[in-house]
Amino acid sequence: PPTPSFTGLTTPVCIGSAVQTLTGNYAFGTFSGTGVTDNGNGTATFNPAVAGSSTVRYEVTTACTASSTQPVTVNANVVAGTISGTQSACVGGTRTFTVSGNSASGTWSSSDASIATVNATTGVITGIAPGTATISYTINSGCGAPASTTRDVTVNVASSSTETIVACNSFTWHGTTYTASNNTATYTFVGGNAAGCDSVVTLNLTINFVDNTTTT
Repeated sequence: PPTPSFTGLTTPVCIGSAVQTLTGNYAFGTFSGTGVTDNGNGTATFNPAVAGSSTVRYEVTTACTASSTQPVTVNANVVAGTISGTQSACVGGTRTFTVSGNSASGTWSSSDASIATVNATTGVITGIAPGTATISYTINSGCGAPASTTRDVTVNVASSSTETIVACNSFTWHGTTYTASNNTATYTFVGGNAAGCDSVVTLNLTINFVDNTTTT
């Protein structure tokens, strides 16, 4: 009986990689399998266009039929997935981006670390200065690498304002009683401005003293 064998098959391969030429040891042998095109002369081509595992078969028929098989694995391209998370942060504050639908582990990076930095492993973003930075999650190994997905983050700043008060003798402001004029006291409304960052109010207080003594 014939003893078929063939050469030219490389595995594993990446999807979409170069077509391979298969050569059998009998000119009248035939090839079959996923992605295989038999040339009718003991050769064939294998096109790794479909991801998955399959078997390439080379069959020779004389008085008897014999075959040789080789397994082949076609790996799909890596997928970076989709980033989610709040797209605003405050200077000095943090946000965390997460990724889903990714086919492998990757690393985080920022397009502008002077505006926002990001922990390469955890996706924790720290606001550095006002502006917008693009945060990327990148898979650097595997078929089709590098593969990236991105999401912007805008960094905002705390706002400030002054509250001017004129009072007689004393004035209580956010729980503190003042009996003298004051222009340095501040109060912070955490997350109180329109951007969700702190709102810092400075008190500009003038105390006028009124003599309430009654004489008879």
